[in-house]
Amino acid sequence: QTRMGCIDAHVSLPKTLCKEGMEAAQRGDFATAHRLLRPVAEQGDALAQYSLGLMYSNGDGASQDYKEAAKWYFLVAQQGVVPAQGNLASMFMSGKGVDQDYKQALFLIKLAASNGHQGCASLLNLVAMQFPKEMRSDDSLLIAGLQMTNTVGFTIAVPTK
Repeated sequence: QTRMGCIDAHVSLPKTLCKEGMEAAQRGDFATAHRLLRPVAEQGDALAQYSLGLMYSNGDGASQDYKEAAKWYFLVAQQGVVPAQGNLASMFMSGKGVDQDYKQALFLIKLAASNGHQGCASLLNLVAMQFPKEMRSDDSLLIAGLQMTNTVGFTIAVPTK
């Protein structure tokens, strides 16, 4: 019985840390939020990963570090979190934290737009104009199994529709 209680406490610990970390962020205590969310993010929690991406991108609770932000956005984008896909697309457009790459930006914008991201849906036509006409309508960027890799070293696979 006691052993089972320890396991239950261990399983609920990440949820508690994540909740406390999010509460700290809402209070503006980003240093505490960062300290509490990082171990939860390292265990794969999407909310914690996305929050760390935002904190590194904005310099909240840690030094502003676009490459580190891109790392966390990649991890959470792989889990299908649409805002992370949009933020990562923006980073590829601007070259912040990653090599500027319009093709990968377009890939992520199409992916996020297809998953319901309104901002990316609006941005899609504007970004597509950066490409030759034959590439704009090329849905091969969204075919099942396509993978995108950037200089940070992470890969995103497009889910089969």
